[in-house]
Amino acid sequence: MRRAACLVAGILAASVWAQGEPVTVPAPGAELYSPSHACFVKVLEDTGTHALRARLYARDRLVRDVLGAREMAWAGEVLVYAVSPAAGDPGVYVWDCRRATLRQVLRPSRVSSAHPRGTDVYELERIDGDTLYYAHAPNVESPTLAQDLRNGVETLRLATPHSMISLR
Repeated sequence: MRRAACLVAGILAASVWAQGEPVTVPAPGAELYSPSHACFVKVLEDTGTHALRARLYARDRLVRDVLGAREMAWAGEVLVYAVSPAAGDPGVYVWDCRRATLRQVLRPSRVSSAHPRGTDVYELERIDGDTLYYAHAPNVESPTLAQDLRNGVETLRLATPHSMISLR
């Protein structure tokens, strides 16, 4: 397995970590709640493109509308999700419900005229502790896309270790 060089500082520091939780593509109509129920995701199918659309809500208010959402899972109060280059801004994102922050933690490395926002495909596999396991393929238009995604699982550490400082 290759290690992703990207570390996301402190994003999930206050979260309860998922233990080997599989990450799935939810069905249209699904509502996925954070453990506290302070936030949830409503999954819809876009009428024009038939791509999934994830609507992120915090305290019953719409925070973000994400076209092209794919695999997603809650890790404590943080939603981790991938976006397809076929319908949205490709990459892997983390949305921290409590801090009201959204960050793109994996960005596409390639673009094309057909996909100016990026051609990279990320397929989330599972979250184990503070580690996200995902497959990556550099080109959504590759004739061997399924094989490219099976070639290896990469990892991303969702939080970095941090020191405890006492001011006593």
